[in-house]
Amino acid sequence: MKQWMKAVLLTVAVVGTGLVAATQPADAASKYTIIKQHWYVGNKGHVVQPKTRHQSAWLWNMNHTKVKSHFNLKDYPNRIFNVRAAVQYKTASGRKTGIYYYISSIDSGKAVSGMVSRNYVKKGVNPYSGDVMLDAFSTDAEYTNYLKHSPYMKLAKNTLKLFPNTPVSLELSKIARAKYGAYEKSKYLTGRSDTEVDTSAYKSIDDFKDLAADLLANNAKSDTTKLSLINKDLVKAGYTSSKLNSLSNQQLGIDFTNNTKFGQSHARLASGYALVLGQK
Repeated sequence: MKQWMKAVLLTVAVVGTGLVAATQPADAASKYTIIKQHWYVGNKGHVVQPKTRHQSAWLWNMNHTKVKSHFNLKDYPNRIFNVRAAVQYKTASGRKTGIYYYISSIDSGKAVSGMVSRNYVKKGVNPYSGDVMLDAFSTDAEYTNYLKHSPYMKLAKNTLKLFPNTPVSLELSKIARAKYGAYEKSKYLTGRSDTEVDTSAYKSIDDFKDLAADLLANNAKSDTTKLSLINKDLVKAGYTSSKLNSLSNQQLGIDFTNNTKFGQSHARLASGYALVLGQK
């Protein structure tokens, strides 16, 4: 292929998306000018994850002049990223690009950040991530999906099966975490207790503090043993399998940190458990 044709194809690949899927792209040959930008203050942004696990997508510097050679999304398939800014560029030829996100994440003290086309990410919590604070979730459905699919939430997933007709409530799970849980003392669990949380939306809340304490006392045991403890404590509290099957007018609040890694690679493991039923 003629050299000029190769150059044209390369320019189209870089300018069109800002990313090259297979190999590290060359630094941008044409000037990119920021024409629109919006920075999210505090926690006003949202969390995103790679749209496709292990797909190559390089991160760029803010001015889109240099690729960050050590940051590619394919190397972080389990990571959750915070969106700090949304940016649109104009090329030297006057063409407007699509929207780019400035994303960042910190895990075990290692920061990963840069600009990436929003076409390579999707909104929501990565279900393959380790322990995720409840505040990262936006909806009941998103949190339920995480509990059912995260490889770190197997005990929670099996616990949900004991309540086949009871939907999970993110709001009630936050209440459970704040008021009714048993957590190992750890700097990674700081801030999980907030006794001032508002419970006024619920007519009644049935907590299982003894169950949570039993799980924490036996956190080194297998999930099979812990699931047996859950069954035993539920029966002791009057919740037989037939009663559990009838709980369609209640909600379930659950927050299990079951010897889970914090972030993607923390060696430090911690445990904590909270489970409640509530009715509005």
